[in-house]
Amino acid sequence: MGLSERSALVGKGRTAACGPLFTAVIAVAVAAPLVVALTIFLNTDLPWRSEGFNTVVVAGGADGTNATDSSEMLRLPDGRWRAGITLPCQRQSMLTAQVDDHVLLLGGEPIECADTLRWAPSSGVWLALAEDSVSIDVVRGQAVTITSIEGNESRHAVLVLGGTLVGSPTPTNSVDVYSYLNSSLVRDDKLFGLVVVAPLPKPLSEFGAAAASFDDNSSTASIVVAGGVETDGRDPVNTVHVLDVASGVWVTPADSALPVAVRGLTVIRMGDMFYAAGGETADDEVTWAARSIPVDFSAGWTRLANMTSPRAFHAAMVDPTPDGDRMCVAGGLGEEGPIATVECYNVAADRWDAMPAMDVARSHFAAFVLRKA
Repeated sequence: MGLSERSALVGKGRTAACGPLFTAVIAVAVAAPLVVALTIFLNTDLPWRSEGFNTVVVAGGADGTNATDSSEMLRLPDGRWRAGITLPCQRQSMLTAQVDDHVLLLGGEPIECADTLRWAPSSGVWLALAEDSVSIDVVRGQAVTITSIEGNESRHAVLVLGGTLVGSPTPTNSVDVYSYLNSSLVRDDKLFGLVVVAPLPKPLSEFGAAAASFDDNSSTASIVVAGGVETDGRDPVNTVHVLDVASGVWVTPADSALPVAVRGLTVIRMGDMFYAAGGETADDEVTWAARSIPVDFSAGWTRLANMTSPRAFHAAMVDPTPDGDRMCVAGGLGEEGPIATVECYNVAADRWDAMPAMDVARSHFAAFVLRKA
């Protein structure tokens, strides 16, 4: 059975610059207005965060046979994995949005397990929307969080990009905007009431996405999407599209295309660079490759050291350290199915360093980093 067939078995997982300062963070999002009561799922036995350290949290995903409800946590820079807070049901291919210290799990499969969950970091619990809430039926898409800072006031928006609806193989080009306030996510017609955000230039799923602000004194921010699948077939593309947040317009920078067309890759931003890692080619080949490109696209992609494990449909996170940020990748689909390996990229040394492997091999899962207390 080829990797694409195995992928199908585990799921198909998905402002005007007139004053405010915008910052941008990659995350994952929602696809319907959500203002409802909350139900708490609590595991009081979990030592969920250690003071003085960053902690990686992974949750859900597919183990090669079924979706899983398991969660694991790893204290960085070293340590071991230990059990996290179990999800209320088995779930894969969900979107993840991180707003300050809040983390949202949205959409995913199966549809009956697509209720939005919110991580409450102060107490280490999952909060679930009430049963009468509107289900989120987006998979294989991405979401980013944009923050507008005006004086001492911050406003947060979550943008849901592309993906497919549960049960449909056809990608969409939709970009849905939501404001996040007081733990409620509400659909907006305009980003911060100012800018209408255009749809993606092409329908797209299984792509990588990241966001960036160019400097701390600029209202210019951008969102980049790379690779993925444009049709209900399986052939990936190598195109890169960039959203200018101030105008709401997408552009395709010259010479920005990925050297290889891939789906299931990750893209993150560290410093003044975007980093892309992994993915699956049209020939079902899982790649080891990692690359970087300036956030202003003033140059093309630079090939970096290969990851030690080829992977697609994995997770990538930024681990902030005193010596600088590093990119960590975890799990995903390897050459023979789901893998559990974790590795982090040392930018200065152009080297991938192995981290303790997860207890459960998984792909199509949620992952995020809790900053140290």
